[in-house]
Amino acid sequence: MADLIVKAVVSPVIQRITDQLVNEFKFLHAVSGQVQKLQDKLKWIQSLLRDADAIMHLEEGQQLRTIISQFRDISYDAEDVIDTYILKVASMSRGGFVGFLKKPDLIFKKSHHIHQVGNKIEAINGRISQIRETLPPHAIQKTVGVSSDNRRFRRGWRRSYAHEEEVHVVGLDDDIDKLAQELNNEEANARVVSIVGIGGSGKTTLAKKLYNHVLVKKHFDCRSWVTISQQWDSRDMLQSILIQTSSPTKEERELIDKMKNEELVEKLYLFLEERLYLLVLDDIWETKAWDELSHAFPRGKFGSKVILTTRYHFVPWQADPHCIVHKPRSLTDDEAWELLSKKTKIKEESTDQEVTELCKLGKEMVKRCRGLPLAVVVLGGLLATRLSLQEWKKLHQNIDLQLRAARKEGTHQRGKVMSVLELSYDDLPYRLKPCFLYFGLFPEDAEIRAKQMIRMWIAEGFILSSEIDREHTVEGAGEEWLEELIERNMIQVGARDTDGRVKTCRMHDLIRDLCLEKAREENFFEILSPSSPSNPKCLYSINGTDVSKVRRIALHVGLELSKSEWETVCTNLPLIRL
Repeated sequence: MADLIVKAVVSPVIQRITDQLVNEFKFLHAVSGQVQKLQDKLKWIQSLLRDADAIMHLEEGQQLRTIISQFRDISYDAEDVIDTYILKVASMSRGGFVGFLKKPDLIFKKSHHIHQVGNKIEAINGRISQIRETLPPHAIQKTVGVSSDNRRFRRGWRRSYAHEEEVHVVGLDDDIDKLAQELNNEEANARVVSIVGIGGSGKTTLAKKLYNHVLVKKHFDCRSWVTISQQWDSRDMLQSILIQTSSPTKEERELIDKMKNEELVEKLYLFLEERLYLLVLDDIWETKAWDELSHAFPRGKFGSKVILTTRYHFVPWQADPHCIVHKPRSLTDDEAWELLSKKTKIKEESTDQEVTELCKLGKEMVKRCRGLPLAVVVLGGLLATRLSLQEWKKLHQNIDLQLRAARKEGTHQRGKVMSVLELSYDDLPYRLKPCFLYFGLFPEDAEIRAKQMIRMWIAEGFILSSEIDREHTVEGAGEEWLEELIERNMIQVGARDTDGRVKTCRMHDLIRDLCLEKAREENFFEILSPSSPSNPKCLYSINGTDVSKVRRIALHVGLELSKSEWETVCTNLPLIRL
């Protein structure tokens, strides 16, 4: 969370302040001292919060969480001050400096605005100093230790084990048969078989089915399964693979424990060199992990294979240009219902009237999962704890809220959907986070024009010319950033032009739920919905949000407003009913 606040909000403010010091120096000299002080203080905030992400999810981080929220608001206010200067002061200089001096009334107004800007910047500097005095001692130093512990805690339930197969699997039979043949094909050039898809799409489930497939087990001399994840240790991974493939004695294991990385690489390489092996690297997030481990993976006997599961398309291609890439498809409504019925143990063929009603409600609810297996599994967990028809009806009425709130309720099973998807968000570089959140401004299932989105990013200042190299234009950088979001499976391609460029794109519903949640936490934007007819003061309302802190507002319905209606909306935004 702090990463978005610090880098996606504060950094652009610092850059804009720097730009204004250069471009408008002759008009800013009167407040340059305050501006420089503000710039220094914002840089201090960046340094202070660089490692604060980890404790945002911990109870003892509540005080720092409050301080971070205050820093976010200060950054927003600083941005507003600069925008005010650009609008009210810099625009007066369009006629040139000499022409400007001939207009005493504008000189007076400009001086007044500069004075106001100086006072506001000074007030912001004072707020930062005041917060600095209340900062708990060594708060940030503690985050380094807490970070690794917290990440291990959050990863704990995600670690996969090859022997723990999912009992209820639907829609994978064809994929399993096809990929099992590829693994057993010793004449294929492809050494790497990669399963790529969004979190919760069934990548690990499919890999386990292949790993434990009867024909696959018979085909290979030795096998190994390791989970890489975001935080990984090459020594642990190498030791685990060596132990699984070689089945060492107790004495040999003791020697392995004492080996250095270089020795582990050599020993594993020599062992696999004369064998037909199958290795599974589950949940690999970056090519660096492959680069460090692959030195221990020889070609082996012709036909040796490595299975990668990853969220990112670029990982397998960098591992093996000839790799086979398989993307699990979404479940059909019928398949999703079959999986849900297995999880809830409901038999559709029952003649009981209540069971018939439960099936009807279940089929309607499972459609909200949009074919994402993990979402169906979690929904099944929700329904399995509710035995009565009345409870199912209540959940049916509130299904969207339940899916979004699953992570907050903190239970092992029900918290999986958003927690898994949230990992993909947390892994985004700071520059991509506001770009990703911007998709949430568009209506659900919207087919978004790529050019329009990129131009909006540029207009918002997300893509600064000072942050890209000379070989790229801001538009070109925007195209690359969009492609990166697509490669990370955060955004889906709707259509491409004949030259391969993205023409339209969209967002999976559950990813959009995550996007809306994050955006609201950051006051990044809010969506207005039709207000009650009994409230004549405003046509739209925002539920549970302090609109005075919201940076952007989107209206998705009732856009065909008259001029007077638009004036009513704009005039009463600060008075929107909560």
